[in-house]
Amino acid sequence: MISGAHPNLALVGAATSTAIFLYVGALLCAGAARPCDFFVAGYEPKRLAAAAQDETWILRYSAEDVQVRIDSNRASLVRASRLFTWGRLIALLAVPLGVIMFFSISLAASDHFFGMGHLVRSRRGGAGGCGTGAGAGTFGEAG
Repeated sequence: MISGAHPNLALVGAATSTAIFLYVGALLCAGAARPCDFFVAGYEPKRLAAAAQDETWILRYSAEDVQVRIDSNRASLVRASRLFTWGRLIALLAVPLGVIMFFSISLAASDHFFGMGHLVRSRRGGAGGCGTGAGAGTFGEAG
């Protein structure tokens, strides 16, 4: 069907477009799963205890540092979520777009593209399109 002496070009085009969209969707999902810097909450207590001369300062510093880490983690999660959502959307659209591509190519290759079938038949020489026999010629001509 796809390869051979007379391949179905509509099927080849549809399969190609579907494969491309699935591949791009998979790449986006893989990009969402790639390793990145992600902070784990917590400190080493022995280092905090050594720096705990001024409790107010250490609390402010700890809270500020934890908030910076949370913001960084949130940005990483938003980026990964956006890539994963786009990857799923593109992959989900692959099959419907492949079907649309198949019918578009099939219609473009047929004699009835936008109602132009009568023009194609008249150029071929007759209703049968073979150009031989009693009805050879254009429509309205006697053979």
